[in-house]
Amino acid sequence: MERAATIIFLMLLCGVTLAACEVTCADGRDLRAADKNALEGAALYPNSNLNALPLDVWTENPRLERFIRESVKNDGTSSLARYGMQCTPSSQATGCSDCFTCTKTFRDFRFGMASGLPIYIESYKCVDYGDILMRAEIGPSSRVIAMTYWKTTPEGRKTYVGKPF
Repeated sequence: MERAATIIFLMLLCGVTLAACEVTCADGRDLRAADKNALEGAALYPNSNLNALPLDVWTENPRLERFIRESVKNDGTSSLARYGMQCTPSSQATGCSDCFTCTKTFRDFRFGMASGLPIYIESYKCVDYGDILMRAEIGPSSRVIAMTYWKTTPEGRKTYVGKPF
C-alpha cells in the first residue's frame, strides 16, 4: 500500500514538473506572466458558452466596446496607442472631426493541455489559439462600435467549442 502511494506521488510530481517546464511559447512569451495588456484582455472572448461569440467571423464585442469607450472618455483617443492600437481619423467626407477608425491584431497564446499523454499525467503546454483582430469605429462623441474576428487554429477551435476556457 505504501509503495502504491509512493508511485502515485511520483507520477503526480512528474506531471507537475512537466506542467511547470513549458511556459515559453515559440514567440518568446512567458505564460507565467500576464502577457496580455488590458485592451487585449477586453477583446478576448467570454469564458462561458452562454456568452460565447461566434468564431472566424466579424462580430460585435460589447466588453471591448466598454473598455474603449472608457479609455477614450478618460484619456482621449490617443490613449489607445499605449495598447498598440492604431487609430486614423475618419474620412473628411463623413463631416465628423472626432471620428476615428482603430485596429489591432494580436496572437492569442494560452496554457492548454498537452495531448497524447497517458490520462494520469497532466501536462500543460503553450497553445496557439490564433489571431484576434480588432476594429473600432469611434465617434461622434462617445459612440463606439467595436468588433473582433477570432481567426482560430484547429486546436483553439477544439478547445473553445469543446469546453469553455
